[in-house]
Amino acid sequence: MKNYAFLINESPVKLWGLSSRERLTRQLAQVGVTDILTRLDQAPQDAKIIIVRMDYLFPDRVLRTLVGTEATLLSVPAAGGEIPVAATVVSQNVDQALAWLSAADTAPEFDGTMARLTPETLVGDYDSKLRKLAPPKVLPISESNREVLENELFTGVYKGITDLITKWVWPRPARCVTRWCAERGIQPNHVTGLSLGLTLLAGWAFMEQYWTLGLAAAWIMTFLDTVDGKLARVTVTSSAFGNIFDHGIDLLAPPVWYVLWGLALGEGGYNPGIMAVALDTTIQLTVIGYIVGRVAEGAFQLFGECSMFAWRPFDSFFRLITARRNPNLVLLSVSVLAGRPDLGLLAVALWTGLSTVILLVRLGIGLNVGVIKGQPVISWLGQPEQVATNSLAADWFTDKQTDSVRVAE
Repeated sequence: MKNYAFLINESPVKLWGLSSRERLTRQLAQVGVTDILTRLDQAPQDAKIIIVRMDYLFPDRVLRTLVGTEATLLSVPAAGGEIPVAATVVSQNVDQALAWLSAADTAPEFDGTMARLTPETLVGDYDSKLRKLAPPKVLPISESNREVLENELFTGVYKGITDLITKWVWPRPARCVTRWCAERGIQPNHVTGLSLGLTLLAGWAFMEQYWTLGLAAAWIMTFLDTVDGKLARVTVTSSAFGNIFDHGIDLLAPPVWYVLWGLALGEGGYNPGIMAVALDTTIQLTVIGYIVGRVAEGAFQLFGECSMFAWRPFDSFFRLITARRNPNLVLLSVSVLAGRPDLGLLAVALWTGLSTVILLVRLGIGLNVGVIKGQPVISWLGQPEQVATNSLAADWFTDKQTDSVRVAE
């Protein structure tokens, strides 16, 4: 059955440059609903219609799940009752659903066999896509809370588990740059294109031993890697091409940088001292370790219902410093400040090797639990008892962590 949408109660307030109609139209299109009705009599008999109030802000996962339901009434808790915000109905029940959604304050009773759900009962608190524990919030849109809603949109698209730089350093400046781009109509792929240019500049600079220039280009690239994704999500302009473009650069750039760094050092510039590891061995250990580590992460999801780093609190903490691009750039930057870029590459090689061993051990444990024992491999964030007994992890990786913009990256 083809799905149709009907939008009501338009709001004049724009969030991140988008009207409520533009935002909902893009959000619905991303979940396969492209037919937006201007009149209800345009829908065929027995068609399923998703009716959504435009004066409320909906998380993507709430709309995605709602579209997949049948005969559902969605409301948000309010003092004294519930406020109706959306519904999925067949065309014969549209008038009744519209009357229910038109309630000014609280949702009246609804005759008929329809599921009455809230955002929490519809999707739950755990967002597996963003690897974070965050209650789904469907919030009213008004000019008085526009800034709060824009902050909610921005912080809401951050992954809950990531490296320490992306988690604690980038959010505030990334929000400012994302807003600047959104106000000027700059597209996410434009930002990713600039990231590609900086990636190439960094590689060239490393090859020529311009360590400071290369690191500056690399760090700006990693910052823009945060900006382009957030810009795509807050303006609802994500695309399959943009996703491949962005993640392709993110995946390929680090090992290429390490190789160029090593080749630039040459045997004459590589003097590890008591750590008598040959340059070729160092480069090989770094690249092979990186590849094996990424393969281990991917293999985990073949049997796990979550990513490796969302499985247990240990894994979430380990993701902060795992030998990925940003933690390794910290090692390289410190080595250049100390005047020993050769030791930086050695540190990256050793940390990559150790990280890979840990990832392989976690993969083996996961295989034992999920395949041999046949037990579910699910995220600790989706288990209330795990969250309750891991207070530090809960503070760092759920929305219990708050500041003035409630960043939980």
